[in-house]
Amino acid sequence: MDSNYPGQNSPYPSTGSGQVPTAPITPAPVTPPPTVPPTPIIPAAPPIPITPPPQISGIGQAHAVPPPISPKPSRKKLVGVLVLLVLIAAVPLTVFISRQQQNVQQEAAPQQVKDGDVVFEIGDKQFTLADVKEVALEQYSESDVISKDVQNIAKDILIEREILNLTATELGISVSSEERDALAEVSGMSENEAYYQLLREKVTIAKVRYLKAISIGYWVPPPRFIQEQPTEFTSEQKNQIQEQGVAGDPAIDQAERSLGSVQNPLTLARSIAANNPELSDGLAVNGYKLSSIAADEEDLISEPELYEYSDSNFDDDTRNTLFAQSVAKDQVIRVGKNDSNGGETVYKVVEINNAGAGSYADWLKNQRENLVTKEIPL
Repeated sequence: MDSNYPGQNSPYPSTGSGQVPTAPITPAPVTPPPTVPPTPIIPAAPPIPITPPPQISGIGQAHAVPPPISPKPSRKKLVGVLVLLVLIAAVPLTVFISRQQQNVQQEAAPQQVKDGDVVFEIGDKQFTLADVKEVALEQYSESDVISKDVQNIAKDILIEREILNLTATELGISVSSEERDALAEVSGMSENEAYYQLLREKVTIAKVRYLKAISIGYWVPPPRFIQEQPTEFTSEQKNQIQEQGVAGDPAIDQAERSLGSVQNPLTLARSIAANNPELSDGLAVNGYKLSSIAADEEDLISEPELYEYSDSNFDDDTRNTLFAQSVAKDQVIRVGKNDSNGGETVYKVVEINNAGAGSYADWLKNQRENLVTKEIPL
């Protein structure tokens, strides 16, 4: 179970190149010399894009050789030539543009992935859309599995599981059926979910910088929160915060003295709450409010909580204190009030590893980038 304390059930707020003539061209009148016949003006046809130039037509041939002496061509004839040439150029251009638009539309069409299609590979192992849907069916109905969003979620889960399987083989670690069944019973997870949750924790211990600890403490808004947002707190809440602060010192003193030797942190927390009733609604064990813990959750919550270095919801002061190089197993550490917490917490360190990735998410991202190939979007 993930903890998210402070904030869980808290009563306080949280922080073409050529140009086509557009009008007929009328040549300027010319008075020819007596011995030289006039030459008509020959309009140039624009180049035809893409397609090879056509064979010279009769019209072209007539303009390729100086004609015999004859009257100058009329304006109507010149206009007719221009219109014909424009049409010759426009037809292949229109066809080309139409084909280009069709190609763009075809390229933009989404790829339809079928159940038997491979959607990613890890090593020499291929995974199909059908494999992804099988994972999705663990949490979603048949009608929901066709959703692309659901399929992408399931694909991520399947990739993570295969990476965990490979890493477990590399490290020689496993999850027993007894471990799996016990977690499934208390958490409500399916057997498959419980198995991979436990495998994830074991891989985290081997690959990630982490701390396992038991903690008892309380959280109240620090004074600066109240000063910066005075209208967010009622007079009653302000009085309650003050009372908890007064009662907090002896309560945390008791936790600091006893947590190192206590067998069950819940028993100790209840004793502290009885001696300091002002904290009965704010005291927490492993980040879970004591007053909100159900009977069927007690065994699970009593177990040490695993905190990753860069993904633990710790404020900077708490993280730096708990992950200091001098911290050792079985050490009891008191983290006092700071700018993020007006309360205090005592931690008993059960395990610590100051090597590895900053978080499981960081490690998994790196593994995915290195191991997953031929992944296609769904």
